[in-house]
Amino acid sequence: MTVKRISAVWCSSCIVTYKDFISFKEEHAELPFFELDYDRDDIQNYHIKNILPVIIFEQEGREVARMEGEYTKKELEAMYEKISL
Repeated sequence: MTVKRISAVWCSSCIVTYKDFISFKEEHAELPFFELDYDRDDIQNYHIKNILPVIIFEQEGREVARMEGEYTKKELEAMYEKISL
């Protein structure tokens, strides 16, 4: 599984959720994580709308889950557990 986070430096929700994302990332060091910048990276293939941040969970290069907007670490863990079954 791969976890991708798409955010922007001007996004207040991205700033608010970053601490929970880092905590989740540290507890799941076995997973590859990628952080993409909305304004600097090529994100067209991810079909991002107007809500940031976006967390995308992928398995074998295919998106299996997506979270948009603000989230807590508990919500990240719940999503991870749901798709890891």
